[in-house]
Amino acid sequence: MVWHISPMSDSLHSRALLVMEENRRLREDKMRLDREYAERIEALRFAILESAMSRAESKARRDNRG
Repeated sequence: MVWHISPMSDSLHSRALLVMEENRRLREDKMRLDREYAERIEALRFAILESAMSRAESKARRDNRG
């Protein structure tokens, strides 16, 4: 017995291509969002560090005034 594998129908093939393209776009979006998230976290950490440094400086000035 010989099995013949018929080619994918045009509509099914088109849908498969659309799904693959959407998958690629979603992966690109996720990578972009991951980068943006990392940048925001870095900015937040820097802001927290600056705030802590400012508080320490203010405290040191108060302590020096006595």
